[in-house]
Amino acid sequence: MSDIIRMSGMNSGLDTEAIIKALTANSKLKITKQERNILKYKAQQDAYRDVISKLTNLKSSYFDILKKDSYLSGQTMWSKFAAKTVVDGAEKNIAGFTATTSINSLAGDYKIKVNKTSTQAKIQGGSLSDGAKLDPSALSEGESYGISVTVGDETKNITFTGGATAEETLENINKELTKAFGESNTSASTASSKGLVYVDDSGKFVSRASKGISISGIGNMKNSGSISLADIATGNNSLSFQVGDEVVNVSFQTLAKDYFSDIFGDDGKIKNDADKSKVALYNQVKDDYVESKKYEEYEAWAATATDEEKEAVRKQAFTEAQAEHYKNELDKYLGKQYDEYRKTGSDDFNTWKANNFVEGDENNELWKGFSDIYYDIELTPEQETAREADLNTFLTEKYNAYTSEGGTDDFDTWKAASFKDKDPSNPLYGEFKAIDDEKYPTRTGRELDEDLWTGVSYKEYEAFKSQLGTVKEANLTITAETVVDHYNETSLNNSVGNLETKSGVKFDVEINGTDVTITAEDKDGNPQSFSVTAGAESANSFGASSATTSISQISNSTTLADLGATADENGKYNFEINGKSFSFDKTTTVKDMLKSINASSAGVKIAYSSLDNAFSITANEFGTGSKIEITGDAQGLLGGLGLTSPSAYTAGTNLEVEINGKLIESDGNSVEVDGTTFTFNAASEGAEFTTSIEKDNSAIADTIKKFVEDYNKVIKEVYEMLDEEPEKKYYFLADADKEELNLSEKQEEQWEEKAKKGLLYNDSTISSVMSKLRTSLMGVIEDADGKSFSLASLGIKTSTDWKEHGKLTIDEDKLNAAISEHSDDIAKLFSDSENGIMNKFAEALEGAIGTTGDKGTLINKAGLASGSTAKENQIYEMIKRTNEKITTLKKRYESEENRLWKKYSAMEQMMSTLNSQSASISSYFQ
Repeated sequence: MSDIIRMSGMNSGLDTEAIIKALTANSKLKITKQERNILKYKAQQDAYRDVISKLTNLKSSYFDILKKDSYLSGQTMWSKFAAKTVVDGAEKNIAGFTATTSINSLAGDYKIKVNKTSTQAKIQGGSLSDGAKLDPSALSEGESYGISVTVGDETKNITFTGGATAEETLENINKELTKAFGESNTSASTASSKGLVYVDDSGKFVSRASKGISISGIGNMKNSGSISLADIATGNNSLSFQVGDEVVNVSFQTLAKDYFSDIFGDDGKIKNDADKSKVALYNQVKDDYVESKKYEEYEAWAATATDEEKEAVRKQAFTEAQAEHYKNELDKYLGKQYDEYRKTGSDDFNTWKANNFVEGDENNELWKGFSDIYYDIELTPEQETAREADLNTFLTEKYNAYTSEGGTDDFDTWKAASFKDKDPSNPLYGEFKAIDDEKYPTRTGRELDEDLWTGVSYKEYEAFKSQLGTVKEANLTITAETVVDHYNETSLNNSVGNLETKSGVKFDVEINGTDVTITAEDKDGNPQSFSVTAGAESANSFGASSATTSISQISNSTTLADLGATADENGKYNFEINGKSFSFDKTTTVKDMLKSINASSAGVKIAYSSLDNAFSITANEFGTGSKIEITGDAQGLLGGLGLTSPSAYTAGTNLEVEINGKLIESDGNSVEVDGTTFTFNAASEGAEFTTSIEKDNSAIADTIKKFVEDYNKVIKEVYEMLDEEPEKKYYFLADADKEELNLSEKQEEQWEEKAKKGLLYNDSTISSVMSKLRTSLMGVIEDADGKSFSLASLGIKTSTDWKEHGKLTIDEDKLNAAISEHSDDIAKLFSDSENGIMNKFAEALEGAIGTTGDKGTLINKAGLASGSTAKENQIYEMIKRTNEKITTLKKRYESEENRLWKKYSAMEQMMSTLNSQSASISSYFQ
């Protein structure tokens, strides 16, 4: 900061500050230009890193040695085998059996017979079921209710009617439970009908099979459901709808009224420092709201518009589409012709076009060439005559061959019987077709077909918007609350409005302000009764009843004391499993007990099954050597869970199988034979089947096709960057530019988008990398017969369209045939250490994006966002040098500004002195 006293025009009347600003403007502009450069360098660096990321993903997918199934440079990829299991001549999956192949697998058939499977020692405890409850006195007489009941792993949704008394309500529930889960032997045909699942007099649900039971919230069944969008909170919501015995669930998001309030300033505009994600959501929903209003206008028009009015809109839309299509086709045609011209000529495009192209002039070669392509052209009379002569010559030769072999028909009879012109199925025309296609091709123009365009591309709504639509964002009153309301209404409509049960019941949502009415109809349009409940974790209940759940199964939070066992005088439960000691107190949860035992060295896994509502202990090891020994259970904790009863214990068994007649026994559940691992997880004893091990050509083909797909994607995306031309009049905006141009935030974003165009236009560094990648794929090896073998031998070729920049095309039939017949040659082509194309491709990638040793060209150019290369690259150095230059320019600017202020301030002081002297002298003459 300068310590010069700056005197601005107090005596001279000059606008000193404006004068100095003008005199230093050039120096200030030099600083601004360098600041623009830094912004451009950073954007270029991001663009380079985008290319690096795309190539890195390609490298990670296909050149990572740890990914054996897609490592194109390795051997494993080309030695894949697949197993197929056959029973009685038909391919079949055997439950509990798998065959896992490896690179060392041998192809062949393996006849397998399972004598015994390997099992683990296990203790299975009995059910602890104690049914869930409801309060029948809380249910109203005559009201219809829906409820979900889960017994073990089976869930049924039932509806029942509240009775005049609690006993009557329970009877109604039991009738429905019997229908859902079935009758028991003791309740069949009785009036009260307590079936396999029933509610006892206390309201407790009971399973006669002693399975765990849970019930889920009770809701009233009505013809329509009313919910409210008033006082909505932000969060995720869940609603359950029950129709008859079906339940469908839906989740959706809502926003509170004030959700967007903090992104706006006092001036009503979005703040610069507002949460970007909120701003993005606000703009997205606002745009959708505007679009919905436009669509409402269209629907109103479509409901009353005549067929003639709609046809006029369509005609106009086609005219516009035809004009745009014509221009695009002409531009492509002229661009290609200009590219040819530039090989020898030097005029710019506009000059060349003005001198050589006359639209609509049939004598103009360029126009005639374009019109021949764009419009349908048939053969000229001269071509028809020439074709007739060629065809007669061809047929005469064939007829002479026919008569020389003993044929007796005259020419016309033979021709009528043997030749059908322009019929590809006719053998003779098939021979002539090569001449026909080469010398007399008919051309199909590129002009839009109106009927085809209408069927494929025409959208009446879009056409209406562009021609007749009057709704604009500017003439709509849009507030933050308007956007929130639209979000919530849309969210509810898109979720509930799209619900459908398996039987075809659909829901309709009608929103009137904050009041929402939901109705349901079956597939025949008949109204349906249903209940709606909000989930316990739902951010909003919407005025609906909240679902409540009552369960009988033990939960993770159940304590050991809850299980009913008495602790010792120290409040502990002590026991040993396989010699490992455990000690828990009565407040320990079931979850923590299970976790502690399973993480120990006892060699077992203890588990609780909510399906059976029971505990079990299983040995980790398989075979006859596995064991479970429980001792010291003084308080009977495990005994109370049924885990110390001798009858609950099942000893482990060894695996015993016959493979190709040889008996094999193992204490595990897997055996390895000829490089293939056969695993028998509970396969049926006595099962007999044959497993065929074959080369898995389909997996190889799929990987090659996926590589070509990903490679083509990289080609497309990278060349889109290289081919994008810059918009030279747009530069990156430094702070001084933003202040001078005074653009809105939206205008700045649009300006920046244009400034970013063409950052990598014709970039030589990237072009060189892409060229090396393409070249690496052109490698050739010698096959087993000494012939050349390349990607083309697999049906993989480079596109002949120059605009595709070397994309690959695949003839899948040829690829599959090559894999089947030349698998060793393909492996050599891809993975050979000297000539393998994937090794060369990997080297080309490393030369571009390598980060160790000699860095890749793209890494040297732009580096990565993190790590050592972030500051060890050319663009970083350019930014660093430019920042140093800016520092120097700022010092010069400040020095120049201070010098001028010093000069003008001295002038002001001198004029002040002169003014004082003048006033003093004037006083002598008064």
